Amino acid sequence: MFYYCNALMGGNDTAYSSSNVTAAYAHIDEEGNPGYFTAKPEQ
Repeated sequence: MFYYCNALMGGNDTAYSSSNVTAAYAHIDEEGNPGYFTAKPEQ
């Protein structure tokens, strides 16, 4: 899913890793639960 997406950076600074390219990282990046997405700030 994230193969060759080298510029990915989660909102909690989780950087792209070629060993983490499955859908398991398709969620909001949180402390203790790394992911590649960023949460929209509350308004």
